[in-house]
Amino acid sequence: MALQPIQRLHVILYAAGVLSTCLFFIAVYSRSGLKTLQESALNTKRIVRPYQEDQKAQAIRRLRNFYLTNISDSVRLELAADRVAWQPVSGLGSITFVHAALWLGNNVRILVVKPPKVAETSIFCVLWYTTIHDSNFTIVKAHVVNLPDHHQKDTCAYIKCPVKQIKKKKKNVAPLYVGLTNANNLTAHYSVLIPVENREMDPDKFFKEGISIRQSSQKVSSNASGKVLNKPRVVEFTVCMPAVFQYSNAAQLVEKLEMVRLLGAGRVVLYKTSVKPNVETVLRLYTSEWAAGRETLELVVHSWRQPPPKVHYRGQLGAVDDCLHRYGWLSRYMVFDDLDELIIPLRHANWSQLIAERERLHPGRAAFMFRCSVMNADHSSPADGFRQDAIRYGSSVLSLTQRDDFIFPPADRSKLIVDPRRTNDLAVHYMYRGTKITDVIPVDQGLLYHYRGRPIRLCLPQVSDNRVATIFGERLSARLKAIWSRLKGVALGWLPPPERANSHTPSCKHQS
Repeated sequence: MALQPIQRLHVILYAAGVLSTCLFFIAVYSRSGLKTLQESALNTKRIVRPYQEDQKAQAIRRLRNFYLTNISDSVRLELAADRVAWQPVSGLGSITFVHAALWLGNNVRILVVKPPKVAETSIFCVLWYTTIHDSNFTIVKAHVVNLPDHHQKDTCAYIKCPVKQIKKKKKNVAPLYVGLTNANNLTAHYSVLIPVENREMDPDKFFKEGISIRQSSQKVSSNASGKVLNKPRVVEFTVCMPAVFQYSNAAQLVEKLEMVRLLGAGRVVLYKTSVKPNVETVLRLYTSEWAAGRETLELVVHSWRQPPPKVHYRGQLGAVDDCLHRYGWLSRYMVFDDLDELIIPLRHANWSQLIAERERLHPGRAAFMFRCSVMNADHSSPADGFRQDAIRYGSSVLSLTQRDDFIFPPADRSKLIVDPRRTNDLAVHYMYRGTKITDVIPVDQGLLYHYRGRPIRLCLPQVSDNRVATIFGERLSARLKAIWSRLKGVALGWLPPPERANSHTPSCKHQS
């Protein structure tokens, strides 16, 4: 029987109601299912979250509880703030020695010694902001980074302790002390507790005050020890020289200091393991003149106790790293070379003019690399007019004007001038980590002269190169005369070798 129009309308409305009800329940179920799926995914994410992060959080909680319950215990300071030394430690995994802790503005950096192939993942830093007998401390995960050039021996590395910005503070606050501990060995309490140095570091503030020629008389507190020192000053060039051991060449030291003065240095940092009495006398002369306000070249002598025997070349790279981060914030540029080397600009009067020109041509470079050529000290070839002064003052610059007819390629025996704000880690001959690239200086604009007692490459022909003596000879001779007049009776420690009939012959005998 055919449905009447009114009946058909009722059927349609009924069907529409049923459909609407079904769609409603489907929607509700879908939302519930989606929520369930989302919760399930979130729970799964929580479950598969990297276990390492859980480990880190658990270790920090465990360490904090440990220190809060043991805070009344007496803690022995293992390293004094005014004594730079390698300190043996135990309980820090493969780390065997630690050095000073330096504040870098957003982290504390600690130099250490460890095997190069062992990774350390369980070291934590305990940062104390007041005394070690209250609860004002923070625990952070340490980052342990190897430095290059270990030569298959124990390597210098550094521990980086990141510092979180304190609320309501416009800048990070430097801790007073940093403790190092191993999350796997709490019974040892601290393996070492070190006062933090360079706590007054504020590069922006000091650079606004500009380059300083003389030391300021304003007094500031230097570090956690409360020792009062003269306010740090910013110089255009700081020269960093590696550690010296049983060093006796006073003539070389005086010439080095006077040459870098002429080249534009405002500060020289020398790391001293041991020196002979004649060299000690020279060091006392320069440091006392600076302290008395009669000297414009600041000489800083750092005690560098003999590091472990397995560390390459008495921890040379450690001294480089310490100098870079200890004085980088007080230096526009930093120069890294040895006592028997000189970075010489050949078209400019000094380092400042050369670097300014290179910055204009290639702005934003992190480092300036100078290629090396050897001035062999196996025979003399005195510069014209300077023969007597060369002998009188034991001058390599005035007595050696023949070099190998060979210039090493970049990064092979090269040395650097760097911008410390763009440099993170240095190797001896190249920049290891930095924010910008290196500018290799053309050899007709600048060269590293290595005044070396023994040839590096035998049988190389020699070429005349008296440019250093020509550019600096008169001024250098006058400075040497002034200094040695105040060092009467002090042994030079070196004399120029005899001259040779044919100084252009190679530095060896020809083989038949």
